[in-house]
Amino acid sequence: MAVHTYNSWGRTRAPKNIAGPAGTAATVLAHTATPSGATAGYSTENQRYLHVTLDVGAAKPGQNLNIWTYSHASGMWGKFTQINYLTGGGGGSGITIDYTVVVEIDGADRVALQRDTGAWTDNSGAAPTNLYAACSTF
Repeated sequence: MAVHTYNSWGRTRAPKNIAGPAGTAATVLAHTATPSGATAGYSTENQRYLHVTLDVGAAKPGQNLNIWTYSHASGMWGKFTQINYLTGGGGGSGITIDYTVVVEIDGADRVALQRDTGAWTDNSGAAPTNLYAACSTF
């Protein structure tokens, strides 16, 4: 007898990585790329919150991150919000510690992450190690 296995997240208290198994980094679009089509980005399973963590590693990135959302009802992507990681002042000095922000995405069907401008690096040219994204209901 087969055992039914749920493939939907349902209501979640603990954030679930949208890029794959725990520890999988999310793909970030170049600043010139925008998401298109119903399969771009990552499925959110209509969760309420998006948790974005930037692993700075040895770098001190100083660029902004755009969050795009997709709605099956409209069939369109729209720029939702921007996360500003430039906390060290002007000139791309960036941040020196890992950084997490929680954004209320209000049940968007899909999300895509995009660098805001240019190369996502600090003054030395170093890029962040990874960016992680997860969703939860609570």
